[in-house]
Amino acid sequence: MTLTFGFIHGFGFAGVLLEIALSQGEMALALLSFNLGLELGQLLFVAAVMLMSAFLTRKIANLRALITPWLTGILYGLGCYWFLGRGLVA
Repeated sequence: MTLTFGFIHGFGFAGVLLEIALSQGEMALALLSFNLGLELGQLLFVAAVMLMSAFLTRKIANLRALITPWLTGILYGLGCYWFLGRGLVA
């Protein structure tokens, strides 16, 4: 699923760059800038989630004990739903 999304997103971005008609050097710089910005955004998001998680864990001592069973159940349910949905469709 991730690979497919990445290809679609990449081809869409490449199509826009072709429409702009950049030179070879400008296109390489545009792709590099786009990818670096994307990676930086992902790192900032992960850092924010980790900081929020650390803050909440300190504030609520039993947060893990409260959330783990619910989160496990939700993920298990989604996994079963996708497994059965794909199994019955195929």
